[in-house]
Amino acid sequence: INAEYMGERERLEKEQREFEAMKRRVDEVGRMNSTRVTLNIGGTPFETSRDTLVGEEGSMLSAMFSGRFEIETDDAGGVFIDRDPTYFPLILRYLRERHKEQPQRLNIAAEVSEQVLREAQFYGLDGLERLIVASNSLIVSQDGSSDYTTINGALRDAQSGGRVLVREGTYFESLILDKDVEVVGEGEVVLTFSGDHVVTSVAEKAVIKNMAITQQGDEYHCLFITKGGLLAEGCEFRSRGWACVGVSGERTRPTIRGNRVRASADNGIIVLSKGRGLIEDNEIECFALQGIEIREESNPVVRSNRIHDGHDSGIYVNTKGKGVIERNEIYCNEFNGIAVKFEGQPGKIEGNNVHHNKQRGIFISADSCAEVEASNVVHSNGAGDIVVE
Repeated sequence: INAEYMGERERLEKEQREFEAMKRRVDEVGRMNSTRVTLNIGGTPFETSRDTLVGEEGSMLSAMFSGRFEIETDDAGGVFIDRDPTYFPLILRYLRERHKEQPQRLNIAAEVSEQVLREAQFYGLDGLERLIVASNSLIVSQDGSSDYTTINGALRDAQSGGRVLVREGTYFESLILDKDVEVVGEGEVVLTFSGDHVVTSVAEKAVIKNMAITQQGDEYHCLFITKGGLLAEGCEFRSRGWACVGVSGERTRPTIRGNRVRASADNGIIVLSKGRGLIEDNEIECFALQGIEIREESNPVVRSNRIHDGHDSGIYVNTKGKGVIERNEIYCNEFNGIAVKFEGQPGKIEGNNVHHNKQRGIFISADSCAEVEASNVVHSNGAGDIVVE
């Protein structure tokens, strides 16, 4: 009898759970019907619910349908958004399923993933953006939750044009970027090494982003570029050895943008042996020698950087080094803000704000030449603002 009672009780409890689950689904459908919204995306109508559209906080759609703004509708009652409707079904699918505990992997063909990513960025859907990146990436994680535990392992399998997504952790590796691959850190990713350059790039269009790259040895760079157009962006560089970033050779054309270059036992960035490239919008600080050194006929563009609190000069051009130096802020360095010596010959020095350096703001030696524009703001330097020997 007791067994029969327990069996009947379990059956009733199961029916009760099924009834409550069904009721929740019915209630959800009813709520959706009561908040139904029609969207006109580039001339194509889509129907969904307000609850779906406000599902990702901080997105453009969440803001539009939050009730805080008055939204105009067309003659059919739809809200018009002038975007390509091709990929909007994927947007809705993501919003409808994003509450699931295990987020879906979107099966997006590689040739259209960039277009879908642009749509996600337009609508401000950060979660979808991360999901697209992960869906089209080789993922590296130290905890074994992905196919790779080392970055080098993923790089070996990556195809040209592919992406390697590196999850949080400290990786003791030296990388050679010899194909057009994007390496992106997610979270706090530290890449460190001591017996070689931490990253060497010879690829035409490689990318490295969002990583802390540390040289622990007494020699070598954090990042050494000898060929190609690497984009290094959103990284932090520290070096106990040579310059944090080295660019060498006339076949180089990297973009070093939006990084923090600091705590170097040498230069922050050095460009030598006819090196080229764009050094833009970086924070360069606490270097033992120069913030940026340009030498040996190198000809980079140095633009909109903040170079400060170094133990020597902010920018040092020498040995027939060239370059354009524009719109930088250079301050609080132990020696000069900008020094041009030993036959240095930069093209233009313009639009810079050079101040509070302990020696001179801009110094040009007798054997060098530079075109110093009136647009520079040079003041409050210890041994003179613009000094020409």
